Amino acid sequence: MTIIRHRTGGGGASRPGTVEERLRSLEAMETVRGLLASYAEAVDRRDADGLSRLFHSAVELQIGDQTTTGRPAVVDFFEDAFLADPSEKSHFVTNVRTQWLGNESVRADAYFLWTAGEENRSVIGWGTYQMYASGHDRLLLTRIVIEIRHAGAIADGWATGSGQ
Repeated sequence: MTIIRHRTGGGGASRPGTVEERLRSLEAMETVRGLLASYAEAVDRRDADGLSRLFHSAVELQIGDQTTTGRPAVVDFFEDAFLADPSEKSHFVTNVRTQWLGNESVRADAYFLWTAGEENRSVIGWGTYQMYASGHDRLLLTRIVIEIRHAGAIADGWATGSGQ
């Protein structure tokens, strides 16, 4: 009997060997996809409590050069962001790639797009998520890296090379 070992992500990942290890890794990678969807839904609902339930107690959030550490501080960050930007948003997560890291840890990389309606304009933005989750009984987000690549009014456009 030949056993085919599928790659579970990019280079350097731990490759599970037994059927049980492979099943556990696949279940964990699917769970992190669900965490990513739950994260986007909670942000759209402006649900800080819902976000809190997704985070490990020592979660780290990195956006640009700003890093926030610990569940209470990260939840405070989101609550402040919700107050600063009252627009209704819809997030869309795409091109999700998961990677089993071993030791009950998973990484997910994805693109995101969001739309928002403000008083007199429609806004669009996009970027990337890099999320890490781990846990023996239940996977929780341990690290979130967000790179915003564009945010602006749809009417302004986003053409490159225009000198803007």
